[in-house]
Amino acid sequence: MKLKIITLSMVLASSLFAGGNTVPPEVKVIEIPKVKEVSTSAFYFGLGASYLKLNDSTTKEKLTGLGATAQIGYSYNDYIGIEARYTQSVGKVAYDKGTTTNTNNSNYPSKASNIAIYAKPNYKLGNLSLYGLVGYGMLKYTNLPTTTRDRKQNGFQWGVGTEYSLVAGLSIFADYTRLYTGTGFDGHVPNSDVYSDSVTVGVSYRF
Repeated sequence: MKLKIITLSMVLASSLFAGGNTVPPEVKVIEIPKVKEVSTSAFYFGLGASYLKLNDSTTKEKLTGLGATAQIGYSYNDYIGIEARYTQSVGKVAYDKGTTTNTNNSNYPSKASNIAIYAKPNYKLGNLSLYGLVGYGMLKYTNLPTTTRDRKQNGFQWGVGTEYSLVAGLSIFADYTRLYTGTGFDGHVPNSDVYSDSVTVGVSYRF
C-alpha cells in the first residue's frame, strides 16, 4: 500500500514539472483607462480693461480715461493669427488743458471708442508668448474740447504684447497699442500733431 502511495506521489510530482501536457493558468490583463487629453480650439475670445489717451503734441492738451475691451481671434498656428477688437471708454475722462487757456476738468464729457482688426504674429517661449498687432482700425471721440461733433479717423494701428497661459485654454495678457498718429484728427486741430494709444490687461479663453 505504501509503495502505491509513493508511486502515485512521484507521478503527480513529475506531471507538475513536465512542460508538454500542462495547461498554464489563465492570466487576466487589466486595461488601465487612458487619461483624456484636454484640447483647445484655435478660436478664442477675451475681455480686458484699458487705459486710453489722446494727446495733442503741439498744445500739450490731453484726454485720459479707462475703457473696456473685447477681443475675438483665430490662431492659424503657433506663429500667426488674426484678431478683432472693440474698445469703449467707461466712466470719467480727465482733460488736461496743456498750454492753452482752457480749464482743466477731471470729469470731461467726452467718450472714445475704437474698432480694429489685426494680424497677430506670435512667438512662444513655453507658457509665455510674445506677440505683435498690425492692422487697420477706426478711432472715434465725441465732445472734444471746443466741439460737440463726433471726430473719427481710420488708419494704420499697431501694438506689442505678452500672454501667459495659466491652464489649458485660459490665459492672461497685457499689451500696448498705438491707435492713431497724424495731423489734425479729422480736422479738429489742423496744425497739431495728434496721437492716441492704449494699454490693456485682460483674460482670454480658447474654446
